[in-house]
Amino acid sequence: MDYKANIGEQVRSIRVQKGMTQKDLAKACNIDASDLSKIEKGKQNISLDSLEKIFLQLGKSIESLKLTSMKLDKIREQLIDELSNSQEWDYKLNDTSPGHYGVEDWEVAIYSDRFFVDIPNRKFTFKNADFSAKLVLGGSKDGFVVPFDKVANGAGTFTFLDKKKVRINDVSIDMDLDVYGDN
Repeated sequence: MDYKANIGEQVRSIRVQKGMTQKDLAKACNIDASDLSKIEKGKQNISLDSLEKIFLQLGKSIESLKLTSMKLDKIREQLIDELSNSQEWDYKLNDTSPGHYGVEDWEVAIYSDRFFVDIPNRKFTFKNADFSAKLVLGGSKDGFVVPFDKVANGAGTFTFLDKKKVRINDVSIDMDLDVYGDN
């Protein structure tokens, strides 16, 4: 699916329905009319901020943009679900300092209101996810459990597998890896 063309077609269709010229819409959005023309033809990329301005001027919500049969909330839900169970969190635990401990269990809470999806560019970011683990320091027999509670931020890319399913391609997670340090 060519997302640029799809977005452009929708912008043009709504603009024409509203009786606006390209020049009028471009002026209202503070963008060049030739850029708007290229966007409508699917020949130019557009930032999510610019797209949001255009949709606002057209009296529409950006969530009404149809790039797939999936709604934004469903895409977000699938990405959060996959990310919550990703091995990337295990890899992060492997990089903590100091090392030499066991992991009793871990969990992550990723909040939908802090998870942002850029559908046209197939990217996502998340902020202030709560990551918790129980680390067993010392020997397994006489070791002691240390809570490991951190705040994580990150970003990644995803792919549409079909009209109803997405998959994460890659993700980068940023969090403090010092077992004894504060968040």
